[in-house]
Amino acid sequence: MASGSSERGPGPALAGYPEHLDAVRLSAPEFAADPAALYRVLRERHGPVAPVLLDGDVPAWLVLGYREVLQVTSQPEVFGRDCRRWNAWHRIPVDWPLMPYLGWTVSVRFTEGAEHSRRAEVLSDALDAVDPARLEATAERVADHLIDAFARDGTADLIASTPSRSPSGSSPRCSACPARPCPAWSGTSPARWTRARRP
Repeated sequence: MASGSSERGPGPALAGYPEHLDAVRLSAPEFAADPAALYRVLRERHGPVAPVLLDGDVPAWLVLGYREVLQVTSQPEVFGRDCRRWNAWHRIPVDWPLMPYLGWTVSVRFTEGAEHSRRAEVLSDALDAVDPARLEATAERVADHLIDAFARDGTADLIASTPSRSPSGSSPRCSACPARPCPAWSGTSPARWTRARRP
């Protein structure tokens, strides 16, 4: 990926973040066109953890290495789930495009400690009630449907075509939800079905 103004940070606006003065913008058109290429560039430049800029030139760190992801996700006392701890909220406007993804909601995703355990236990109990054989058969049907949708083209971007849609297609059916498409599970933007908000 070539260097360019869409890839580089603005400099003066990040005076307090020296590591991000040369950071890549994840909102750049190059990222949307070929994210895999950007990830390769970031790994070559920075290794498993790279400085990046979110929408609005908000500095952040992108964890790219498997061991590093494991470390982050297994140390909640250091890397908390509650986004309200984030020290960059003063930089975030109310209408920030990433608010549906990163804004706080009453969810197992953002809870910690005993509250997270309580909510996670409810989810575990629900999943334990699902027949594994039924789940496997349902997942196969959903995958076959997704594959049929692009098979006639001869080529496909498998990352974009299947991984996020396969679980979201299987879960409702195993939860006794109606088989008809549901906006929250059919690949639509979370902005349409969440109430995330700035802390």
